[in-house]
Amino acid sequence: RRTAVVTIEKGQEWGRMVAHHGGGEPLNPDLCAELGLDSSDTSPPSIGRWRELPIDLLRVEMTIESGEVITFTTPTHVVAGSRLRGRYCIVSSTSFVNRRRIFARAHPNDGRLDWLELDRPMALRQRILFFRRTRTETHLPHPQVRSGSSGDYDTTFDKPVRVRSKIDRRGVSSLRVEVIADGSTVYVPLPHCE
Repeated sequence: RRTAVVTIEKGQEWGRMVAHHGGGEPLNPDLCAELGLDSSDTSPPSIGRWRELPIDLLRVEMTIESGEVITFTTPTHVVAGSRLRGRYCIVSSTSFVNRRRIFARAHPNDGRLDWLELDRPMALRQRILFFRRTRTETHLPHPQVRSGSSGDYDTTFDKPVRVRSKIDRRGVSSLRVEVIADGSTVYVPLPHCE
């Protein structure tokens, strides 16, 4: 495995002030939660200054049962399987997944991805309790849950699963995710940065 490049330095200011919005990734609810923003108040103003923040992207490659390979990028996460039964995986570049803080140490620009897997035999009751505990960030450690942090994540599934991210697809037999350090940017209106 290769070592991820750390793109944030402790004690250094993240990003830079700019006069114009330069595109980048839209501020979705998970990025807003990560940045401490109110997701209902981030529409781009017509004038003003911005903080341009570099963020990592996840390059996702999924293989469908038919052999078709679908590739895309996302600034947040990818979820595979059902959280109620069977194998379930989350891979993320942020600590928030669907507005729940699953990965307490993750950051959208640390050059790493975080992953979590629920074992296939994990009982429904245990799964429900596990996800309830994500509300208070007391869900780890757990004997039927594995987690880690790395530059990439690669897995195959015994039975095809549904993958949800920017693309929602059923019948996925394998999943590969790698981090693209500083792969994109987000722009935050200056009033949110002061």
